[in-house]
Amino acid sequence: MNWRVGARCGMATRRLLLGGAAAAGGAAMLAALGCERVTQPAARGPTTLPPASLVWIKGTGADRIQQGYDKTAEAFAQLHPSVKVEPILPSGDFFEKVRIMLAGGSPVDVVWTSPVWIGALPKQGIVRDLSAFVSRDKTFDKSDFFPAALQSFEWDNKPHAMPCFLYYFCLFYNRDSFKAAGLKPPDTTWTWSTFLETATRLSSQRGGEERFGLVHSNDLNNLLPWIRSHGGKVFDHPQYPKRTLMDAKAIEALQFMYDLRFKHRVVPTREQLGGLSLARMFAAGRVAMWAAAVITGTPVLEQQPFDADVTYLPKGAAGRKNVMSLTGHGITPSTKYPDQSWEFLKFISAKGIYDVFTRDEIDFGLPAVKSVAGKDYLEYKTPPSKASRKLLVDGIASVDVLPKHEKMLDLYSPIFTKHLNEIFLNGGPPKATAEQLRDAANAVMVG
Repeated sequence: MNWRVGARCGMATRRLLLGGAAAAGGAAMLAALGCERVTQPAARGPTTLPPASLVWIKGTGADRIQQGYDKTAEAFAQLHPSVKVEPILPSGDFFEKVRIMLAGGSPVDVVWTSPVWIGALPKQGIVRDLSAFVSRDKTFDKSDFFPAALQSFEWDNKPHAMPCFLYYFCLFYNRDSFKAAGLKPPDTTWTWSTFLETATRLSSQRGGEERFGLVHSNDLNNLLPWIRSHGGKVFDHPQYPKRTLMDAKAIEALQFMYDLRFKHRVVPTREQLGGLSLARMFAAGRVAMWAAAVITGTPVLEQQPFDADVTYLPKGAAGRKNVMSLTGHGITPSTKYPDQSWEFLKFISAKGIYDVFTRDEIDFGLPAVKSVAGKDYLEYKTPPSKASRKLLVDGIASVDVLPKHEKMLDLYSPIFTKHLNEIFLNGGPPKATAEQLRDAANAVMVG
């Protein structure tokens, strides 16, 4: 099949996917264009890369992260001079912008994604099944990836993206605040009871300025570790759920987090934050502990506003549970350069990007590759310490994969974030609001 036909087929496929064409009519249209193999990669990879111009939709992040991405594209071009890579950071709604680009025929080859969205993107024509690439490429070493990192980007048990950086949710703490209060810093033995007692002692008012024991985000990913640590279930299945449960244990966990803010007053309310971000509150020394993703908290530690460190979240009634999120990338079905895109995808997943980020000591979560996480990542001179970095790496083995659903784009912000914000920002009753969340989510999931 020549590239001109391939391009027409790619456009037809996108229009059908984005427009919701009927399956039978869509199949007939693709057949008429000779598109039966439009989404299939070549039978084998090239020994040298033919010329190509790739558009890489890179992920969000601070300026330093963006510079690291751009340097990675430059490093690939030095290795493969025949391939030009153009990194693009869309503004506004990330995936909506990508959909518009694809629908308008703009070239997009490699695209950033997240496990939260991986179930929605294949049907939207944004990422393709990578099974054929993986099976044919003998240079691609799956065994060097953390298994959960690869599993996070599977849909229907097939790879649809490759992981880059991973992270889970930890407890960042101000060691100086603990010293001032005469308290020992948190460690891996902490339970919810220890945590609550200590957070209460760390909350005070000094010179008219309130200080708090903890801040945390209210989205589903940030709250899942607490819910699971208490033995709660948000969904009926941990990987491919069909229904939202929000069972009694999950509601109890939400009530515990609610009480931290509105009963024990160890977490600032929206009014007490006064427009400050959680990172600014922590960096300003107004909060002693910050429950956050590795990717979020580590850059604040690098600024060294005070003596600070990181450890695991406290253990709940069901032990210590956590969930893994990642940054990753997939290949679009419409790319004209599948082999070149795959080589670049490997470069920003397995080695090339880590060479750049570890050289410049750019923290962007934890490496998804075991050999890098167990060596280069531990040698960073920036905080946290080598011992704390090793603690974080060791914890990866016990972190669970996030649940996947093809309608997660319609579930996550419109329903979960909306109702969880109602609880933690507006003070809505946890049980009644969680039940409303459950009913609204199920209307989408089974609809």
